[in-house]
Amino acid sequence: MMLVFYFLFVVVAIGGIALLLNRLGQGQEAAYTEEEALRHLQTTEPGVVVREIRTAGHARLFALEGGRLAIVRPMGRFPLVKILAREDIEAMDAIPGGLRLRTTDFADPSVRLQAEDGTVLRDWIERHLELAENS
Repeated sequence: MMLVFYFLFVVVAIGGIALLLNRLGQGQEAAYTEEEALRHLQTTEPGVVVREIRTAGHARLFALEGGRLAIVRPMGRFPLVKILAREDIEAMDAIPGGLRLRTTDFADPSVRLQAEDGTVLRDWIERHLELAENS
């Protein structure tokens, strides 16, 4: 009987903490403006030159000089900056509601980007990566 009360207390405590965090806004994923995302990118890669910026859901994509692509996306409340070159991307698959990048990075092998049309986003990425190969 005592074990049942202990279990109920733990469930109520965990639920209360989750509710409190949600009410305080701590349960929401961060969303960065272009300026904030650019600031996070420049903190990670000082002196980087950005050619073009594109939004994909909560992520911001930056076409960089030298044929690289930077993705700044929230990981909970903190920014995750990932810089990819052509050889870092194994495949790009258009999926319902976006695009999935499969990368060679074993720590983050799949990046899902939100977009109305994943093929348009894939074409944008390929075009910017090809510009560097042709330069």
